[in-house]
Amino acid sequence: MGNYTVVIPDTQDNKNRYNELVKRWWNWVYADNCDDNSTSDDVTFLRGNVIGSRLVLGAGISSTPIDLEPCHTKNITTKAGTNIFFPVYHVNIVDKHPYGDGKQCGSISRCAQAARNDLGDLYQKWAKIKIDGGQMQDITLNLNNHYFESDEFTLKVNGPNALNREEGFSLGKGSYQGVAFGNYLLMNNFQHGTYEIDFGGKATNYRTRAIYYMTVN
Repeated sequence: MGNYTVVIPDTQDNKNRYNELVKRWWNWVYADNCDDNSTSDDVTFLRGNVIGSRLVLGAGISSTPIDLEPCHTKNITTKAGTNIFFPVYHVNIVDKHPYGDGKQCGSISRCAQAARNDLGDLYQKWAKIKIDGGQMQDITLNLNNHYFESDEFTLKVNGPNALNREEGFSLGKGSYQGVAFGNYLLMNNFQHGTYEIDFGGKATNYRTRAIYYMTVN
């Protein structure tokens, strides 16, 4: 397929690139009006939307999903040579995140375990693309090749943001230490054409989905 290149985090250079982009993505998505500032010189970020979310109630977690908008749908126009990066399905856990015992994670090791526990509920994930009105097809045959666990990083929250309603708890203004785990995709060097990108995942009571309609001039 010559319309773009899928990058697998299989070499040290590619792992370093994924690590950098995961950290940047999370700081981007917690910024105000993140969708209006998704494009930088080297990459365009995409994001999904939560369809159901777990509520943290004291030391317990509700089993009933919250009904939100069905998915994140967006039209974007960009130039040839564009690189895009997005999470198919993932989780970010910070030091203030409630752990299974109802207490804050506190340490990065507990944050990491909480992230792995959350991902353990996953039972479906997908990332598909349609090019120039053709057939929808898988972007990659094995999304497990794109599983990635980031290093510890600082997450800065400056105020209200799109994710506050999508998390089990709201992150107030401040700096947090955390980690992010999940399946991410880096797709490089998109060429002229129209693309429909559909991605997301389903866990027991947490679902995400996004559809992007992208025109590359």
